[in-house]
Amino acid sequence: MAFAYGLITIVFPWFLMFPAEGMGWMGKDAPGKAHLTEASLFNHAFFGLGLAV
Repeated sequence: MAFAYGLITIVFPWFLMFPAEGMGWMGKDAPGKAHLTEASLFNHAFFGLGLAV
């Protein structure tokens, strides 16, 4: 359940925070070779795993 919560919390940055900062949906318009989608998914999954443990 905690791991799922960690993955569900990714909705906030992908669809609200990144567009508000001018980086488009899921950070696709970020400058340079930023991998915001992959990095945020990894971070939130790791957070959920930590909660589960």
